[in-house]
Amino acid sequence: MNRFRQGFLITILFLIASCAKPKERPEDIISMSKLVEIMSELHIAQSITVDIRDSSAEYRAWLRKTYEVEIFDKYNISPISYQNSIDYYSDDPDSLLEISKGVIKKLEEYVD
Repeated sequence: MNRFRQGFLITILFLIASCAKPKERPEDIISMSKLVEIMSELHIAQSITVDIRDSSAEYRAWLRKTYEVEIFDKYNISPISYQNSIDYYSDDPDSLLEISKGVIKKLEEYVD
């Protein structure tokens, strides 16, 4: 993942975090370490689908969704639980930063 995308991701996450109000922790919140794993795999899946240039946008969207479903199944989570976790951690800039750094580190490991 290039530095621009990493910086963009962190900037977006901070913008989301700065607008949110604190919430109580729902029961279905995914642990930060597990969320790092899931987000890393989702980013890789997205990057794979972007690199498929000889196919239609519809096919790439379908493939991206297929990867997403497989990743959620692998970690035994629902899309709702994933989104709830993203929303929850977005309320805490320190947690969000830790998750973002974890994702970047994990993606850099894949590259090396």
